[in-house]
Amino acid sequence: MSDMVAFETMSYTVADNGVAIITIDVKDRSMNVLTPALHHDVAKTAERLKNDASAIGAVLRSGKPSFMAGGDLKRIVGLYDQKRSVEEAYLQSSTFTESLRALETCGKPVAVMINGTALGGGLELALACHYRVVLNDPKIKLGLPETTLGLMPGAGGTQRLPRLIGLKKAADLILSGTSVSPQQALDLGIVQAVVASEDLFSHAENWVLNQGDALQPWDKRGFAVPGGIALTSPKVSRLLQQLTADVAVTTNYNYPAPIAALRAIFKGCNMGSIDGALKVETREFSRLTRGSVARNMIRTLFLNKVAASSLSGRPADIEKLTVASVAVLFDSVTKDDVDFVILCGLSAVTVGIVCRDLSVPSDLLERVHLELARRVTCGALLEAKAASIQAHISQSNSSAEILIIKSDMSKKEISELMEVPAIVAVCDPCGGLDTYASQLFPGDAIIGFSLASFAINSNVIELIIGSNTSPTTLAHSLDFAKQLRLTPTVQYAGSRLFSESCRQAYVEEGLRMLKEGVSAILIENGGRAAGFSLGPLALADDFSLPMVQAMATVKESDSMTVISRLSDNLKRHGKASRAGFYEYVGDDSTRIWSELRNNFPENEIQPDITIVKSRLLCIQALTAVRFIANGMMTNEHADLVSVFCADYPSYTGGAVSYVDSMGVKEFISQCKLLADKFGPQFSHSDWLEDRPNNRLYQN
Repeated sequence: MSDMVAFETMSYTVADNGVAIITIDVKDRSMNVLTPALHHDVAKTAERLKNDASAIGAVLRSGKPSFMAGGDLKRIVGLYDQKRSVEEAYLQSSTFTESLRALETCGKPVAVMINGTALGGGLELALACHYRVVLNDPKIKLGLPETTLGLMPGAGGTQRLPRLIGLKKAADLILSGTSVSPQQALDLGIVQAVVASEDLFSHAENWVLNQGDALQPWDKRGFAVPGGIALTSPKVSRLLQQLTADVAVTTNYNYPAPIAALRAIFKGCNMGSIDGALKVETREFSRLTRGSVARNMIRTLFLNKVAASSLSGRPADIEKLTVASVAVLFDSVTKDDVDFVILCGLSAVTVGIVCRDLSVPSDLLERVHLELARRVTCGALLEAKAASIQAHISQSNSSAEILIIKSDMSKKEISELMEVPAIVAVCDPCGGLDTYASQLFPGDAIIGFSLASFAINSNVIELIIGSNTSPTTLAHSLDFAKQLRLTPTVQYAGSRLFSESCRQAYVEEGLRMLKEGVSAILIENGGRAAGFSLGPLALADDFSLPMVQAMATVKESDSMTVISRLSDNLKRHGKASRAGFYEYVGDDSTRIWSELRNNFPENEIQPDITIVKSRLLCIQALTAVRFIANGMMTNEHADLVSVFCADYPSYTGGAVSYVDSMGVKEFISQCKLLADKFGPQFSHSDWLEDRPNNRLYQN
């Protein structure tokens, strides 16, 4: 074994048999990520291997339990604020691409042993090696998920993957950001072998010694992309048209990354050499890094979410709580309640359903049983797992660590049934926390716990701190949320959930437009074109019109007159009653109610759809600004909740990032224009005028 040569992020040594061993180990990181130092070290290592007469080839491996997580996303977020020129962005983006090209053209065979998850740049590094062997572990993920964060593969992924497995398969994986298991990767042709842990290194080493081929398929004379690439081919032309149409439908052209990736795939694969194709990819990738969409999506969907999931705002110096049991007390049962109780059982938390009379079967317990049976029947849950969950849930008035309550019962009444625990989690927090405090529950024990927000997105949950909630109650509630694998966000007081306020503002603005004479179809199309999954009228139907009416802060308004006419006068109450703004026909298809135009006449001249989009995006952003100005939400949590719980379009990064991307001054100007034309709901606060650096995020 030769002496080891150490680079900043890699090491290089040569075994007696001539196989170089290259180990990636990015210091001070739990997982390997692509850093500028690693970009350069790959090139240095490739040069070393090329010129080392004692080395016949190399095995590339990771010095960590997983292979590589991908790019350094914090660094990528910071690139946006550097205001780089096109040339600067291109040069920065090309470094790793050129390093990988140097590795695959060094003239010696390189096998990579993938011992764990390889995503993004990690998989791109593997694709640049001549042979790929992966550990046989179904938990390992291999993929190029960049489009889910507003980016695209930028180090050869859009060029090497289609050259390995064909245009359609590669495009499907890249555009969706889908990851595959080792066996799936083998079946697709992404890797050449899947082996057991003890055989991983020897298999890679044997390939270098006995079969090593230092030329990639695309560098060999006569190479052709599997399935063909010529745009003159009817088959390829149809594929391009289909993929383009699919991207248009799924993104409404709000997300530039899938479009850029599609351009890179087809244009690059139609070039004569991969070197030219890689330049096409770099141009597309570098353009995305200069835009706000990638910055916003990475910051909110990854960085902010990771920070919230790791409980970054948890009160310090309070011992962690692992919850063994909870008690639930619901006067009425919803699907949200059922899902939450099942999640507790899934997390091995014992659930006691509190009952006035334990001899009377619980409706909640029966519905939990039916839901578990349904999941088993449809294959979503194994029968043994369902039985394990069911075993954790029973009717019981035993003591517990947390009481999860949605009931009119007073503390005195509950105390007669069970010992009231140290934490009282109120599931109707805006109904509200003070009501429970007035019923003699200790104020420092009360915290809001919104099961509705959990049910909407299945991951992010809203916690609401009351005026007297103690740091211990908050810390232990955060611990419990993490124990359930939920991402907790924190709202400080308030008479209404932030997510409810955002959705209500969105619905009411749609209703105002309908009252003004804007076409219902235009309103709905504008909402979807802006990136919302439902138009405001469809969302109102989903809520039920009486609920929208009950949630309104101003009962006598243009928006509420619309609700009154439909719900009170015409008895159209929404989706549940199969009659609202929409008609619900037998096959579950929907269409705007045919008589809606007669009840709310449309103006002859309709606004441009961009005006509709601006109104719907802006009204929720103003709601977020008000919560932040009043100290009720942080920027990070407001963005998270708006995207995950209030359906704000993810390409914006959330309601706060929407303002930041536009610039505070520019947002204020837009608000003034909208207020002048459409009403005072677009008025902004003086607090917004005083934001430094023309932004809300200051770090």
